[in-house]
Amino acid sequence: MNTAILLDILLAALMVATIVYAVILNRRLAAFRQGKEELQALIAAFTASTEKARSGIDQLREASEQSAKALQTVIGDARAMREDLGFLVDRGAAIADRLVYDGRGPKRPAAPSSSAPSAPSSDPVASLRKILEATR
Repeated sequence: MNTAILLDILLAALMVATIVYAVILNRRLAAFRQGKEELQALIAAFTASTEKARSGIDQLREASEQSAKALQTVIGDARAMREDLGFLVDRGAAIADRLVYDGRGPKRPAAPSSSAPSAPSSDPVASLRKILEATR
């Protein structure tokens, strides 16, 4: 009979230890489930943020393509205007030469020597030619 009581006490102690372990395990599992729910909410928010960023990048790409097309159009127009301006300057210079010199004497006055410091040109046609050459 003594052994039966000892075995019952031992079995009761083991059952108490099992119950304590089950309670601790239950608390840890509850914390894990709560962490899992928080992680799922974090993943959902991250997915939404990623979609917004992707949408923003697509809009930015579209806007940059439109800007590039508009800029190419403006550049093409500017090149055409530059060519037209060059043609007009050349034509204007030829007409100015005919009006000023009217066939008498040299076509243009001699250029100043390169050793002397250059003074600002009073010839507007020459100035326009220099500007045009600088932009080419």
